[in-house]
Amino acid sequence: MEKQAKQVRQIKISPYVYSILTKAVNHTYIINKVAFTFGVPYEDIISESRLIQIATARHVAIYFVHRYFGIKDKGHKHDSNGDFVSSKKTPYELSLTDIGELFGGRNHSTILSSIRKYHDLYDTEPAFRTKVQELALSFGPINS
Repeated sequence: MEKQAKQVRQIKISPYVYSILTKAVNHTYIINKVAFTFGVPYEDIISESRLIQIATARHVAIYFVHRYFGIKDKGHKHDSNGDFVSSKKTPYELSLTDIGELFGGRNHSTILSSIRKYHDLYDTEPAFRTKVQELALSFGPINS
């Protein structure tokens, strides 16, 4: 008798669904969670839209992606000759340029500006601060 190979049915799931199932925080999960919290579509957050509601949600999403996945070592390293050596990043660390790519191809200075705008809003708007503090709690602790 011939053995029949069992067919295993593979299903594809989105990174967002995977992150929920595994309780893993990834950039897609963060952007989706921010989009839901601020009432804007995911696609709008990574779009070029400058509408205040969308831009604010984008600043928050960029801040949290940077907070969770930004390169932690900001020190400059030098080799034995005194030449600058770029810090090696882990596969889980994202440079400002990497984060910009996730948000529609923005450049690193735009990402820095967005993080600054987030901090300005956080420092001056109590309702905004409360909303993002609750959002931060839903993401859990940062693994440093």
